[in-house]
Amino acid sequence: MTMEQWIRSHFVVTSDGWSTISGQAEDAFMFGTIKAPVPWFVSRFGPEAPVSAASLKAKDPEDRLGWHKHFDAWVEQRILPAE
Repeated sequence: MTMEQWIRSHFVVTSDGWSTISGQAEDAFMFGTIKAPVPWFVSRFGPEAPVSAASLKAKDPEDRLGWHKHFDAWVEQRILPAE
């Protein structure tokens, strides 16, 4: 399974729900009040479906993108295992 397939199977995806700086429309996924463009997420966290929150956090170990709290929430919601 790819990351994009994983996102589409776990979250609500809005077709053309995000507009880039250049005005290009991209699909976006939603969780709670957070909305993120699918291509951006795939480019930052990899093309393979995640196996755990730890595997996603390892892609940004210093949490510069600010996503660790969301990955922790996904663990709490049982979307992903912690390890």
